[in-house]
Amino acid sequence: MQGQNLRVVHRKELDTARWESLIASDPSASLYQTIWYQDLITDGDWYAVVSDDYDAAMPFALIRKGFGRLLAIDTVVNPLLIQRSIVLPCSKSYYLRDFMRFLERNFRQINLKVEHHKTTEIDAKSLQNHTINLEGDAEIVTQNYNRNTRRNIKSALESGVTIEKTDDVEATMKLLIAHDETGLVGKNNTMLKNLIATSIRNEQGYLLRAVAQNEMCGVGFFINYNRRVYFLLCASNDIGIKLKAMYALIDYAVKLSVGGFDVFDFTGSNIDSIARRNLSFGAEVEVYDIINFSKWF
Repeated sequence: MQGQNLRVVHRKELDTARWESLIASDPSASLYQTIWYQDLITDGDWYAVVSDDYDAAMPFALIRKGFGRLLAIDTVVNPLLIQRSIVLPCSKSYYLRDFMRFLERNFRQINLKVEHHKTTEIDAKSLQNHTINLEGDAEIVTQNYNRNTRRNIKSALESGVTIEKTDDVEATMKLLIAHDETGLVGKNNTMLKNLIATSIRNEQGYLLRAVAQNEMCGVGFFINYNRRVYFLLCASNDIGIKLKAMYALIDYAVKLSVGGFDVFDFTGSNIDSIARRNLSFGAEVEVYDIINFSKWF
């Protein structure tokens, strides 16, 4: 980045036209880089490192902890449901090293997940994402399911589990909150309801529900962007878990995506049980990194 000056801009100061131009020029642009998604997730409170001529950029968020100007510490983070910060455009991914060095000079704490890049010279820990290649028809794609997954799908359907689209955001949130051990869904209830409702209204996202024994026993939320399907939220109640309803729901979503999209993105996971489930659908591993940095002087 010789000759380039970097700066941090808040969403309110962002040159929207230039950002959108970067998105348009990037055939691999991610949902996580879009202004509309960042705005919905953060209520418009996010930042970006940008080069002085908007040749490249990378979004992030800040969490402030402490009291007063002297004691408060800003930590560079990823907002909820933004798996990683990605340099825009992808052809400038080598800028990541310079962006991270700039952030390290300007912030005392960093806890940021970023795109994996072997030449960044950054001390990072690797994490895993899982994706399914949707090339081919449904028969070809589902050939990669393992035997146990096929058995779980068959068992769920034979037990009376049905999968259907729904616009019932309130019922979805109720199920998500009730079965979220982290408490993050309830804490971000308003934001997530707005995200789901807005995505459905704009035909960018959709909800699937699993129904058994006359009740909703599982739910999944998806957003489609740039020929990639992002599987962002899911939950099952006790009936859904017993009947393996989530296997039927994922199978339905995968088959629904074939022919119109290139990639089905599980958006995780580094939890062993969920990773095993994802891989059982024939998913491939995509590596990304988490960077932790602190300085106290």
